[in-house]
Amino acid sequence: MTARALRQLGIPNTDLEQNLTNLVPVGLSKLYSRQNAAGGWGWWDNDESNARISAYVVFGLLKTKEAGFAIDESVLLRGLNYLEQTAKQNSFDTFADANQQAWVAFVLAESGHLDSETLTKIYNQREKLSLYARAYLAMALQKTNPADERIKTLLSDLQIAVSANSMGNYWEEKQLDWWNMNTDTRSTAIILTALIRLDPENALNPNIVRWLMAIRKAKVWETTQETAWSLMALTDWMSYTKELQADYPYAVWLNQKPQLSGRMDQSKLTQSTELHLSLSKLLRDVSNQLTINRGEGPGRLYYTAYLQTSPPIEEIKPLDHGVIVQRRYTLASCSAGPKCPEINKAKIGDEIRVELALTAPKPLPYLLIEDPLPAGTEAIDPSLATNSATNQFSGDSSTNYYWRYWWYWWRWYDRSELRDNKIVLFSNYLWKGSFTYTYTIRATQPGEFRVIPPTAQALYFPEIMGHGAGQIFTITR
Repeated sequence: MTARALRQLGIPNTDLEQNLTNLVPVGLSKLYSRQNAAGGWGWWDNDESNARISAYVVFGLLKTKEAGFAIDESVLLRGLNYLEQTAKQNSFDTFADANQQAWVAFVLAESGHLDSETLTKIYNQREKLSLYARAYLAMALQKTNPADERIKTLLSDLQIAVSANSMGNYWEEKQLDWWNMNTDTRSTAIILTALIRLDPENALNPNIVRWLMAIRKAKVWETTQETAWSLMALTDWMSYTKELQADYPYAVWLNQKPQLSGRMDQSKLTQSTELHLSLSKLLRDVSNQLTINRGEGPGRLYYTAYLQTSPPIEEIKPLDHGVIVQRRYTLASCSAGPKCPEINKAKIGDEIRVELALTAPKPLPYLLIEDPLPAGTEAIDPSLATNSATNQFSGDSSTNYYWRYWWYWWRWYDRSELRDNKIVLFSNYLWKGSFTYTYTIRATQPGEFRVIPPTAQALYFPEIMGHGAGQIFTITR
């Protein structure tokens, strides 16, 4: 897939291409040696043939050939013959079995070895298919007959099931199909592949790309399957949009007044331009119009616009733009836990428990949480206790030792820092659910202090954010 991406997009990389030239034949040789007499492959050496893994090997051989490498055609043909026999079994006992049938049909269709009768049997069982398997079926139908009306039905099923947040468009499966190595990210990448083939101008597509880019962990995705399918889909997308041949002018206006202009070309593809405007530039009591325009020429323009304001602390109300943050103060001497009364004043020397609550309606990658300390206090222990109430946990923690051990030690954040004026938490990937972080501060100086609200913000998508309420905290002698 790397070789395919380089060649299809016209990206020169001599060292990488040389490595691929050496590595691909080694990989092919291993696959050839592990083919069973029946024509399929097993999970391990000397295992009986498995339809799922055999289809994946055949798909890999087809893509290797498509990328310009020579393959052993006899090995490919025996693999295709094995898959054709598998397709005739037509097992739909479980949703995983149905998904496997769609997967095998898709691989056979890619090679031109699929009959219409098999497709019809799978289509008639489409209610059992996961979303990604419906994408497979739609692509198989298109390979067999591009004018097949059933393609529209399947695309409609996918459009109805799409989820969206500020990061973009994606799909969530009702049941995770671990047997077929599937995750929601993999489903999203496969569906994007189908949409680029079948409906490249669909308005969903740019924000599917955006979501896939946002969900990465460092430079790759969470599994090799997610990475492979995302690479395939994004290569197809860039080929269709001709993004790497970018050559167009752009400009930005605020209320009809020019603010920024420039030209994007291939030498600037990895660069971004930021424009910051003060609130004094905005009109009061009327709508403000931000206009972003690109001129003629190939390529795509991506942009993000967001507004940041700083009203008086005591007037700030809680805000939820994709994540909910709440904070409450109680006396540390109170042992009643959540039943401890909330306080807004204390005396010098009092120890105060700070309870920071976070709710994520959707999974969020790379989240930054900050909780400013009230002036007149200092932190004692930034990691007194943490706990989670996410819906990811299952099992009876009172009887299952493993879960109890894991639940006690697991932390939803990856790093915590105590700074002079705030507590800072970082989460590489926050699961959907509710979480708390508790720490202790001590009142050290008298006065009436305006406490900045706690905030949470996605580092790479600042429009996904939330903050708690501003408040006044009083310390007396």
